[in-house]
Order: sequence, then structure tokens, then C-alpha cells
Amino acid sequence: MRHTHFRIFIGLVSAVLLAACSSTKHGYQASRKFSAQQLQQDVDLALQTLQQVHPSYNWYTPAEEVNRRFAEVRASITDSLTEAEFRLRLSYAIAAIRCGHTSVLASKAANAVANRSNAALPPLQVRVWGADSVVVVRAAGPGADSIRPGMVITAIDSVPIGTLLRQLYAPISVDGYNPAFAEAVLSATFAARLRWHYGPRSQYLLSLLDSNGQPLQARLRMPAPRRPDTAAARQRRAPAPSISREPAYGKLQWWPDGQTAYLQLNSFSGKGVGRFIRRSFRRIDSAGARHLIIDLRDNSGGKISNSALLGRYVAHQRFRVADSVSAVSFDFPKAKQVQAHLFYRLFSWAFTSRQPDGRLHMRRMERHQYRPRRRHHFSGPLYVLTSGRSFSASLLFLNHVYQRPQLTVVGTETGGGVRGNSAVMTPNLTLPNSQVRVRLPLFRLVTRASLPVNGRGYVPQVQVPPSAAAIRYRRDAVLDTVRTLISAASVGRE
Repeated sequence: MRHTHFRIFIGLVSAVLLAACSSTKHGYQASRKFSAQQLQQDVDLALQTLQQVHPSYNWYTPAEEVNRRFAEVRASITDSLTEAEFRLRLSYAIAAIRCGHTSVLASKAANAVANRSNAALPPLQVRVWGADSVVVVRAAGPGADSIRPGMVITAIDSVPIGTLLRQLYAPISVDGYNPAFAEAVLSATFAARLRWHYGPRSQYLLSLLDSNGQPLQARLRMPAPRRPDTAAARQRRAPAPSISREPAYGKLQWWPDGQTAYLQLNSFSGKGVGRFIRRSFRRIDSAGARHLIIDLRDNSGGKISNSALLGRYVAHQRFRVADSVSAVSFDFPKAKQVQAHLFYRLFSWAFTSRQPDGRLHMRRMERHQYRPRRRHHFSGPLYVLTSGRSFSASLLFLNHVYQRPQLTVVGTETGGGVRGNSAVMTPNLTLPNSQVRVRLPLFRLVTRASLPVNGRGYVPQVQVPPSAAAIRYRRDAVLDTVRTLISAASVGRE
């Protein structure tokens, strides 16, 4: 599960979308169009590869329905398209598989120029949830004076927000039938996706509801284009001061009561994550913390080994990563188009075996049990915070500890599927004509086979839904709820 933490992931997504409007001195032209025949060939290769190799091609959606979606997209390509236009259609087809780890990425050339682009995005940040809720988090630039955090957007350019959301949700890949991750992705990339779907505009007419529920309208104008970042300008720029910062993947803090440790872990990947986890639990143990909060609300996954390491520090009994880890094939239709294809074929030969169900299983991973750590183990009340951004290896951790005594999960439904997902190894398939890349998970990981195949995430015991009021007053309603729970538990012991 090669996920970086959510902020990095969203930054890459935004960069990919922004690249649709970019040009560069390095040869990439966003306006370049590919012929219908070239793009149809790329669709055919994507479909053939997914049919042969994807471990969950028909897990949630019948194969006939996925095939039909691809056929619709192929038939819709009757004229030449730019890369960005093609990515949008291909994303819609691939979303039918309902696998959050299977998605479309920009070509390397497009991705390389995204950060150098002068194309401006609408200066609007929002929080999205459900089918029709979009709430302003921040607005800037010309026309933003009357737009306040917590205002509800009901329409953009006279398009009802429900209609707009249906169109923006359609190409986002999610695990099963769980919309939480799509809501998180759309919240973080709303402005970029608005431009990607509807093209650049000089202004946007927002229909809003204020804090009293009264309707109003505001014209949000685009800021002036950013001046090119020339070599001379970079030379004149003063060097940034050296500032010691906490690692991006997490932090450990103490609440004022001196008895509650707050461990925020934004990723299970990155240099030093394992060391950070071990060091944090040494500090938690030496300080004699009575309550521990683990915040996974921004954690979209990462290394399985680090997820298991965190589980060992808080689990009360042995656990396995998964009941089943299996693939269907490593016979890529065009092997040279798949990243590190020789490695994956060798790995399959060395570490998987064909089982009676006809699939290639990683038996070592299926059998291996992790023991709880003895040193610096935390056995007291544990609060785990989740959101739609909690994905992939975050779900593995929750499955390691779900039966633990004194466990309370607080927040909203996770973005990843609680029963399992398709990942473990996820190379890119590069389509030969457009150079668009498709993320291709190779293994299906079933964490708990006893759970129904309903395509939903982990639902917290204490659910704290998002609200416009919390955004308006900049309150962290989830942490407020945990404070209340800890206070009530402390009173109960007295």
C-alpha cells in the first residue's frame, strides 16, 4: 500500500489536475490533441490489462457492467482530445471498478510542469459531504469580502450544487460503495476539479446561505495570473530562514491535564515513521499517560509494517494483517508498459502459490501473526479518530485493535473498505499513445473474511458528523467530543 499521507496525496492530485492547463519549455503542450484512434487504443489496453490482472475487477461491480462502462467511454471518443479531456473520460470508466487504489494519473510530462504553471485556480476552499452539502472554508481574492467560513453553497453559476456534485463525484475511484473518501478528495481538490470539468472562467457566481439561513449571491473573481518564476526572480528572492519543524507524518503532544497523550499520525510511509512510533510510545510509557488519542483523520495509509507496528503497541492479543492476500495474474498484456514488471513477475514466482480457489496467494503474509509488544505497551483507554481521509493501512490498524478493551473510535466513517481492499503492490501502467498512467493494484487483501461484502468503511462507535457551525466557529468537533468522553470517564472513576 504505497500511500503517502493525505496532504501529499492531495497535493499530487491537484498538481495533476492543474497540469491540464499548463504548457512548458520541456516540450509538453496541454493543448496537444491525440487522435480518436490513438485514445481508443489506450482505452483498449487499459481495459485488457485490468481484466487480466486486477485482483478485484468484479468484486463490487459485475464484470459486464464494468465492460459496458468502458465501451461507453470508448464509443464517446469520436474526435481528438487533449490529455486532460481523455483523463476525465478514462477516470469515469475506471471508477466503475470501485477500487480506491485504481485511478488515473497524468503523464509524467504533464505532472512535471504542474508546479510551474501560471494557471490560477478559483480561490475557494470548501468542505464537501453527502450529495448536496458544500460549505465554505475559505475564500480569497476579488469579490470574496462577503463570503464567510461556514456559509453553505447552494449553486455555482446557477447550477444546483447537487447536480454539480454528481458530475464531480463520477470520475473519483472509491472502495466499494463508500462515498467518504470521494468526499475527502473532492473537499481538498474542489477548485482544481471545478476548472478541470468546466474549463477556466474569469469569475464564478456563488449562491449561498448565510449563518441565519438567508440567501445571498457573490461573484468570486479570479486573481491576476502569477508572474513567471524566472531565474532572475529566484536569485533576487531572499533565502527562507531555517526553521525546525515537526515531521510531516505526525506529532506527539500532551493535553493540559498531563494525563492524556495525543498522537497524530498522518501517514504510515516516509523516512523515520517507524522510529517516530517507537520513540512516541517510549515517551508515553515514561510519562505514565492514562489516556491515549491516536488521530488518523489525515492518514491515507502507507507501509503495512508500520501499521502493524502501531498495532503491536496497543493491541491486547495477537493479530494477522489479513485473512487473505491474493492475486489473479501477473501476465501483463504489454509488460513493458507496466512499471518494474520483471520485479513483480519474479516476486510472484518466489512468494506466491496457486491455491484451490484458483488465485495466487501470499501465504506467508496470511499466516504471520504479530504479538503485542511488552515494552512500552499502552493498555489504558484508547481513542482513535477517523474521517473519510482514513484509508488503506489505517483500516488495517483498526482491524488489528477492533476487539481491544477500552477502545473508542470517534469521528466519521473511514474512506477505505473495512473488509479489505486491493493494493499491497501498485505499479503504474503507462498507456503508449497518451502516456497517461493507470495505477494498477496487484493483490486483493481481505482483512476480515467474516465481514459482509457491502463496500463500506469502518463506522465509529461515536459518530461526529461535519457541520457548517463547526467550520464557521473553527471548532474541532471530534476533539471536543473526545474531551467530553475523557472528562466523563474521569468523573466516573472518582
